[in-house]
Amino acid sequence: MQNDQLDKIEKLKAHFSGDLISLYYRGIFSDSFSDVLISLAEHESHKSVRKKLNFLMIEVFQNIIRHGSESGNESSDECFGVRSVQDGLYIYSSNSIDKESHEELLPKLEQVNNLGKADLKTLYREILEGRRLSEKGGAGLGLIEMARRSGNPIQYKFE
Repeated sequence: MQNDQLDKIEKLKAHFSGDLISLYYRGIFSDSFSDVLISLAEHESHKSVRKKLNFLMIEVFQNIIRHGSESGNESSDECFGVRSVQDGLYIYSSNSIDKESHEELLPKLEQVNNLGKADLKTLYREILEGRRLSEKGGAGLGLIEMARRSGNPIQYKFE
């Protein structure tokens, strides 16, 4: 068993060996961990990148807290990571959601990914004016802002 664990670690080390920075966290998620993320982002030297990185990391992390499973144990599927490589920064996360949340989230993701920057800004304003909130307090504004600030579509996968 222990050799299997070491083999997995060696494979991870090889996979991430070209990274400038790699952070991977899996465990219990709470709002108090947000301060740690902010301090990590402060090490980025370019102010505009640091500002975007702060927002994106906190938004992704808080989505796990607000919308992830409520099991509260370390064996759950929630994880969070940041990678800095030559061609950019990558922020990723994983968490379990129920079927109803999946059915609500998928059309929002598709909509956000199919809009350009100007249309995302318009949608953001429309949602703010309409104040359409879900039961968990979200209106999809975080998804819109992540797409706007990153300048990239949100990559996702449901299993």
